[in-house]
Amino acid sequence: MSSLKIHRREVEIYEFSRGFTEVFENNRWISGGFGNAIDRSNYDGEIPSSIQEFINNNQNIFGIPTGFAPAQGEEALIARVIGDRYCVLAVANYQGKDNKGRDGIVGYRYFWLDKNSKTNQKLSSMDGVVTLLNWWLKNRFVFQMNPDSFTRKKLVCREYIEDTDSYHPHNQQNYPIKPAILTLADYKRKNLIHLHTQAAQEAKNRRLPLAWAWNVRKLNFPAMYVAIWCENEAAKQTIERELARNDVPDGVNPLPNQRIQRADRGSLTVNEKSIEMKLDEFISASDKNITEKARAIVKILCHEENLDWRKFFVADNQHIKDIEDAYPPIEAVRYYALMPIFIPEKIIEWLDWLRKNQKHIKISFQTQIFLIKECRKQQTELINQRLYDGISTLLDELVNSETNNYEKCKWLLVKQKHNIWAKKINQYVIDFLIYLERKYTDPSITEEFGGKITQNVFSKLATLFMNYQQQQTENNNWDHLTWWKGTSNNVGLSNLANLLQEKVKAEINPVKQFLHQYNEQLLDVNFLSAICYQYSEGSIPFSVFLKLKPNHKERIQTILKGEKPQERGYSFRIWRNRLIVIIFLISMPTVLLQIGSNLSIYLFDYWTGSSKLSLKESIEKCKNIDANTTKSSESKKQLQKCELELKNILIREINTLNRLKKKEISDDEKSRLRNSKTYSDIENLFINSRVDVQLKATNNSQIIDQYVLIILDYLKQSLEEKKLYIEIFKPLENCANKKEIKEFGDCVQILDNK
Repeated sequence: MSSLKIHRREVEIYEFSRGFTEVFENNRWISGGFGNAIDRSNYDGEIPSSIQEFINNNQNIFGIPTGFAPAQGEEALIARVIGDRYCVLAVANYQGKDNKGRDGIVGYRYFWLDKNSKTNQKLSSMDGVVTLLNWWLKNRFVFQMNPDSFTRKKLVCREYIEDTDSYHPHNQQNYPIKPAILTLADYKRKNLIHLHTQAAQEAKNRRLPLAWAWNVRKLNFPAMYVAIWCENEAAKQTIERELARNDVPDGVNPLPNQRIQRADRGSLTVNEKSIEMKLDEFISASDKNITEKARAIVKILCHEENLDWRKFFVADNQHIKDIEDAYPPIEAVRYYALMPIFIPEKIIEWLDWLRKNQKHIKISFQTQIFLIKECRKQQTELINQRLYDGISTLLDELVNSETNNYEKCKWLLVKQKHNIWAKKINQYVIDFLIYLERKYTDPSITEEFGGKITQNVFSKLATLFMNYQQQQTENNNWDHLTWWKGTSNNVGLSNLANLLQEKVKAEINPVKQFLHQYNEQLLDVNFLSAICYQYSEGSIPFSVFLKLKPNHKERIQTILKGEKPQERGYSFRIWRNRLIVIIFLISMPTVLLQIGSNLSIYLFDYWTGSSKLSLKESIEKCKNIDANTTKSSESKKQLQKCELELKNILIREINTLNRLKKKEISDDEKSRLRNSKTYSDIENLFINSRVDVQLKATNNSQIIDQYVLIILDYLKQSLEEKKLYIEIFKPLENCANKKEIKEFGDCVQILDNK
């Protein structure tokens, strides 16, 4: 037995816990699903990767399966030495049922130390595990679901235990092992430190890293322990049955720097197990090392062309199981986000899940973007093939499936702009058009764009377009034009045309559209949309037709081997325009008479100095002149003239709107005044919309009348006092920002007092 010595010295120890989504129900905190694998850490930096490898995994190597938590009020302990440096003591306890009613939820609180830390490296021959155990026995800290229970406080440990008979032998052997399995009833003594020394001696004798478990009913990987003390005989039999399954393959040593394999690992080759490990490393990587992990995945994608990626996304995979939880772990969400890249034909399955779980949109898209971002130039083409295959799978379903997938495709490719497929769809269309042109020139073309799925979709769509005229002559028997039996291309291609047009609308610049200046890629997307419209509906909507280049119209005619493409409603538009011209000509004398009358009024107003500008227009005019006024006398004259006009408008409008104060005024007259341009200008410019709505909702329009008159009077007085415009409008802007009636009213009263 090892001889133990206790020394009074400070020991540097830390903690973290297994993350949960905490839910408060029935006056208590319960689990709403797993959160991060590592949470509630009081360590300033990142938890060492050597420890993370045992926690961030398909199944926690320290773990106890859900449903096998220790009895309520008791704890299970799991201790490990990781390498020659880290010691960890995991304390597991019962957390009751989760929000789905599943019982036996296990909470974990991990305490750990680094023997090489600045403080601990001075403690020669420290037995890290027993030091943690001795400290915990005096404090008995356990996990609590209440998020406020974690305070990040420093853990204080002022004594360590020295083991003069070290259990860290050189040339350690590999797992699996046949651990010593006892029940608590078999072992009469309650001294846990004595149990530890027994396990430590066993580890030394068998040249194994120390790992023991105490008071457990079941373990994820019992073959990875030197000694196991079970809760009772039933638990012992359960663990013995698990060991009979040979939980870790021969020759595999997951310690200290390898991960345990998943439950479905039996179907994986040695190379596939290595790939599986790299996938887990990527999804659990920190910001510091995620670039390196992503590049490793990209390299595999580019070099393992014959790899069956479906093996990594089977139902037995723990990440795939976790994804069905209401609150799946982040690692599971990231893992699932890789599926449509690795297996493009699975994109719809992933998309259905993501649309139902939109809280995971950001992390899913970020995971995919980060992986693609790490592609080097020579790798991009191979990755693009997979993305193209994903788009092809979507469009295949859109055109041919009896299920209406239009909204699904629109959601990913149009509405959600910040994902890798939405960013690729325009180039995908361009490549298809190139393929279509070459296919028309040489039907035997075999040039590849994308993977097999894309080649299949490109070929069938091109053949469909090229047979358009032939099929038209067959009595419009559209059943012969389906890509698969029982579906209609007319509906499918109409959906595709609409989808592409939505993409154009979403990305087009309105200003450039007005100037007929379009992005070339969008013109090509519009072009394919026009082909699909012409094929499926026999004509092209005006908004699409308008954006076609002259050569696009010729190319549609060439591709479909038919008549010139038709603008939808062309004849109606021509007759409508002719009717407008006739009406205009008939009404011309009246229009000219009205113009002459208005011109004479304008000239009169101009020479007399009066203005027909609205209050808002006059204010804007004066502000612009003031902003551009120079020291020249001409500029000053313009400003003086504008201010005189503005003042006259204010006097006129104040006199008019003062009628609102009279009691004898009719409701119709009040309504007319409140609908006047000046009243509306003041209301929209200077009265907070929330205040305005609240007052109208409570039938207090007379209060709004008071505010309008006060503001008009304030503007008139400010002009008479020749205040600067910035001094005039700053208080008004301040009032307009007041969202509560009382605050706004007080602010306006200050204006009235000025």
